[in-house]
Amino acid sequence: MSQLSREEVLLILRMVDATQALASHAVPNDPPELSPFAEALIALAVEGLGVTKAESDVTMRVLLGETTAAIAQARGVVEGTVEVQLQSIYRRTDLFGRKELRTYALLWTLSICESLLADYGRAKRDR
Repeated sequence: MSQLSREEVLLILRMVDATQALASHAVPNDPPELSPFAEALIALAVEGLGVTKAESDVTMRVLLGETTAAIAQARGVVEGTVEVQLQSIYRRTDLFGRKELRTYALLWTLSICESLLADYGRAKRDR
């Protein structure tokens, strides 16, 4: 096995940072500090859900640990609207709550990381 380059190590660390940030923020109202790379990975996970733009915003906020009240306030709507959007998200995705939504997004993010690493490894081999 060859030794990893500095760039490979940094790429892997950024991926680990992204997935750890997503997995570790289960405490509402305590959003994690995310790197732009982590935010991009989470955005890809949300995009993969196939929800509307408004639902994507709600999903992103759920993944960041925001409460329904905080989401409603940030979006300028009542909490009932957020609850309706959450129910729509769960229905579209066949998920049953915030915990499952976070788990799904984490698994999606891990699969993206795995694909990126595989592509990176193939590109390096082909050089």
